[in-house]
Amino acid sequence: MDSLVRFSSGQAMEAWLKEGMQATSTQAFYSKNNVQTFFFATDTAATAANTGSTVALAEASASGRTSTTNLQELGVDEADVIKTSGDMLYMLKGCDTGACLDISNLDSANAQATIAGSHAFDKSMTPNGLYLVESAESKQLVALSGQGYYGGWFSIWGWGEQKTALEFLDVSNPANISRTESLTIDGSLVSSRRVGDHLYVVTR
Repeated sequence: MDSLVRFSSGQAMEAWLKEGMQATSTQAFYSKNNVQTFFFATDTAATAANTGSTVALAEASASGRTSTTNLQELGVDEADVIKTSGDMLYMLKGCDTGACLDISNLDSANAQATIAGSHAFDKSMTPNGLYLVESAESKQLVALSGQGYYGGWFSIWGWGEQKTALEFLDVSNPANISRTESLTIDGSLVSSRRVGDHLYVVTR
C-alpha cells in the first residue's frame, strides 16, 4: 500500500520545492518507492506540446522566467485571471470596492513585482478572465465579466436575465488606464477563445 514518505530534513524539502518551481514545461508523474509525485520536468515547451486532446503548454518566453497561459490548443488563447508580457504582470483580484485590476512591473533578476497601476471595475459585473492584446503601438486588455447564474438549467426565466460584458482597456500607460470601449451581450458567459484578431464568446 502507498504511504507518505518523510523528507529527510527541512532543507531537503526546500530544495525539492525550489526545483519544482524553477523547472518549466512538461508535466509528468514521477514514481519512487511506490510514491507518485506530480512535478514539472525540464523539457522545453515546444517539444512537450501534445497534438492530441491533452493540454499543451504554451511556449515559455526567451528569458525562461515567464510563460503564457497554459493552452488546450496551440495558437488558441484562453482567458485567465493573470496575464504577463514578460516585463509586466496583469492580475484580476478583489478589493474593497469590488473587482480590480492590478498592473505590476516585473524585475525577474530580483524576483520582484512593483505595482504600476490599478483599475476598479463596475460593481454590477465581476471580471473572470483577461486577454492581453499587444502591438507595436499599444497594449490592450479585454476583460470578460459574467453575472453568473446558479439555478437549474430548466429555469429559463433565470437564464434570460443574464448579461456578459466585455471591457476594453488601454494599458499602454499603467499609471493612466483608460476604458476605450465596452460591449454587453445577452446571456450568461459559458466560455471564450481568441484566435489572432478574433475573439469568440459563447453565452447561454
